[in-house]
Amino acid sequence: MGILRSIFGKSKHKKTEVVITNITEFWNWFDENQEAFYKTVKTNGNIEKYFFSKLGPQLDQLRSKIFYVTGNYDDSAVELIFTADGNLKNIAFIEELIEKSPNLPNWKFTALKQPYQNFDFVINMGDLEFHENNITFYSNEDQDRPDLVDITFVHEDWSEENRETLINGIYLAIDNYLGELKLIDGIDEISFCSPSD
Repeated sequence: MGILRSIFGKSKHKKTEVVITNITEFWNWFDENQEAFYKTVKTNGNIEKYFFSKLGPQLDQLRSKIFYVTGNYDDSAVELIFTADGNLKNIAFIEELIEKSPNLPNWKFTALKQPYQNFDFVINMGDLEFHENNITFYSNEDQDRPDLVDITFVHEDWSEENRETLINGIYLAIDNYLGELKLIDGIDEISFCSPSD
């Protein structure tokens, strides 16, 4: 899939002259620009500059902290996935946004990141990699709360200097593997530790 806006930090969108006050107006605006967006993704153009920098300000008028990923869905279609990136308050909005999305040729709109069939991918963040061979986990049992799903994740390159990047990378890997909704619904508590711990 393509680029996740949240990886790059806060968006530096310019103010927009088009006023968007509801989901229908957003999709009307998108429809007017979808051919250029489609061409940018299909030709591997500068997606941040020619697509996301235009999409972000319009979407931010409706709801802030909605993120998105785009890439080729198949030979003819492009997929645009809207993600809450862990913000529970935005899930219902994203589901409504997709429910009201238009049926545009060559586009597939998806609510929330969906699970991969297996963990055969690698995520790179800085000098670190995240994949099935360097992330392990164990469950933490609580006899007073036997239905609690409490998991500790371990990364082989854990260090206090890399702590923040490692936590973000592990979340992103697990988010991609399980899917956004399953991660939120299925795991109650997550913690992290080094292999030596």
